[in-house]
Amino acid sequence: MSQVVAGKPVIVTRPAGPGRELCDALAAEGIHAVLLPALGTRPLPVASAGAPKEADAVVFVSPTAVRYGLKWLAQLSCDNYIAVGERTGLTLAGSGVTARYPSTGATSEDVLQMPELRALGAGNKVVIVRGRGGREFLACALRRAGVSVDYIEVYERYCPCPDTGEVSRIRQLGAAAVLLLTSVEGIANLARILEVQELCWLQANAELVVLSQRLLTAARQAGFTGSGVVSAAQPGELLKALIKTARGR
Repeated sequence: MSQVVAGKPVIVTRPAGPGRELCDALAAEGIHAVLLPALGTRPLPVASAGAPKEADAVVFVSPTAVRYGLKWLAQLSCDNYIAVGERTGLTLAGSGVTARYPSTGATSEDVLQMPELRALGAGNKVVIVRGRGGREFLACALRRAGVSVDYIEVYERYCPCPDTGEVSRIRQLGAAAVLLLTSVEGIANLARILEVQELCWLQANAELVVLSQRLLTAARQAGFTGSGVVSAAQPGELLKALIKTARGR
C-alpha cells in the first residue's frame, strides 16, 4: 500500500460491497477513505410465472441488477444485452454475458443514444432489469417510440443502519473532506444516518463528486454547498476524479 499523502479524506457513500472496493482502491493511492454506506440493497422474490419470456433487448441498469437478476436470463429468449454504463457491462462480462454499453456516460440518457435502442420501435419489446422504484425515464422514452417495455424488479433499496464507528470518524476528519454521492436516495438517506452536527458539517465543508448533473442538483437541494465535480461513472475515471479532488489538483 502506498504511503498516505497529504490531501483531503474521501467519504464513500456507495453500498458496502462496491464501496469497500473503492475505498481499497483509494487507499492504494495514498488517499484516506471512509466508508459510509448511504444505501443498501436486498433481493426481491420474482414470480417466474409473471416474468417476460422474450425480448428484443434486455437492459441491466446497474451491477446490482446483474448480481440479483442473472438467474432470469435462462428464462428469456434474447441475444441483445445492454448495460447502463461500463461497470454494469464489466459485471455482466464477468458472468460470461456479452453486453453493449455507452462509450461514454452511465445514465439512461446515455443508453438511449445507443444505436441498438434507437433502432427499436413499434412491435419491439425491451425488458429492463432493475430495482424496485427506479427511474422511469428510459421506459417512458422507449414507450414514446412505440416500444413495449416490461420490468423485472430483482432488488429493493433501503436505508442501512449507521455504523457508529464510521459516523464517529466523520467528526475527526478535520477542516474539509470529499464526499462521493452516487444516488438521489443515498443523498436523502444521509439525513437519516448522520447526526445533525455531522450532516451540517458535510453540507458546509464537503467538496462533492457526483456522477451526473442531476445528482449535483439533488445535492444542492439537500443543502450541500461545497464545490461540485461531475465525474464519468467508469471506474477508472471516477477514481481519477476522486484522487484529483482529494489532492486539490
